[in-house]
Amino acid sequence: GMISDMALIEKANLALNAGFKQQDIINYIELARKTSLAYGKDVSDIYQRLIEVISTGNQESIDQFNLAIDLTQAYKDYKVQIGAVNRELTEQEQKQARIQAI
Repeated sequence: GMISDMALIEKANLALNAGFKQQDIINYIELARKTSLAYGKDVSDIYQRLIEVISTGNQESIDQFNLAIDLTQAYKDYKVQIGAVNRELTEQEQKQARIQAI
């Protein structure tokens, strides 16, 4: 409904301000919509939790979405992708790895 759409717009703006790319946000909103239909949950709540998962990398939260994501492997794959195998990823790079994994 309209309230849910307005809440999503507000949350999308927060995600943009936090450095998420517009296309990624659109993809996450669509994922939240599909998840809400499958589980009968609020789209806005699912979207917020999804953004938190990506921002924090909390494995328990990822598991709540029934997503088969191994963060350790996602970080390793991203290191190879950006040519950073001999150093640790920055916080921003870890976030980008999580974005790609989801």
